[in-house]
Amino acid sequence: MTAVFRTTRLILRPLVESDLAAYQRLVTQPEIAKPAGAAAHPSTMEVAQWLQADRRNPYSRAIVAKQSNQLIGVIVFYDRVTAEGQPDPLAVDLGYLLDPAYWGSGLMTEALQALLAGLPGGIQVWATSLVENQRSRRVLEKLGFQTLDEHFMAISGMSLTPVPQALYRLVTTEPTK
Repeated sequence: MTAVFRTTRLILRPLVESDLAAYQRLVTQPEIAKPAGAAAHPSTMEVAQWLQADRRNPYSRAIVAKQSNQLIGVIVFYDRVTAEGQPDPLAVDLGYLLDPAYWGSGLMTEALQALLAGLPGGIQVWATSLVENQRSRRVLEKLGFQTLDEHFMAISGMSLTPVPQALYRLVTTEPTK
């Protein structure tokens, strides 16, 4: 999926190498890094590696505010792996982050609606959210994700004490003609 998606307020485009400074600014903000399980103070080299990995993913998208032309977030659909360790061709794991300055504005819901509409029908989209992250949970629920489970899990980059997380799933439908 190399397409560029446009919404009322956003441009959703592939990540590019010149996004590194904005990407680093995003992923090192404690409000973003902690729930994502990222290291507290990653090196520039680590962040550059993360960006390169996300750039190789054909479903990664930079969230760019039309008004400012600034990268304000990232959405990635990661390969989901089966119990046998093989990529599941009918499932993806969703990851996303947004600059806290834009939280509560409906931008993540707007961005995800556009990208989910571009996925083939019948794909299962899986997501997790910290139970305490009510904003993220509301985004997923607005988009039609169903809560399947709540469990405790340790998150890398955080303390090793398990934290409550919610597991969500959405099955995409064929577009109506």
